[in-house]
Amino acid sequence: METYIIYLAAGNSRRFGTNKLFYKINDKELYRYGLDNLIKLVSMRNDCKLIVVTQYFEITKAYPAAEETIIARIVVTTEIIREFLNAVVY
Repeated sequence: METYIIYLAAGNSRRFGTNKLFYKINDKELYRYGLDNLIKLVSMRNDCKLIVVTQYFEITKAYPAAEETIIARIVVTTEIIREFLNAVVY
């Protein structure tokens, strides 16, 4: 049985004041800490697949060598999210 790990990197960080995904700690963007570790985990296991959900082209562009590891890159815009939420709520 395969396990799918979904990494959500699509927030707008309104309360943080700036986009926290791209906020740097020790010269490394915050999103890279989690995503780098998940890529390592998935590459060590043959029963895991990683899906990255993001609205930021910079994130999908940052990992071109991980094509075999990341099975899908889903770019989600805020308009699509709003449409989905409106459909579910109403």
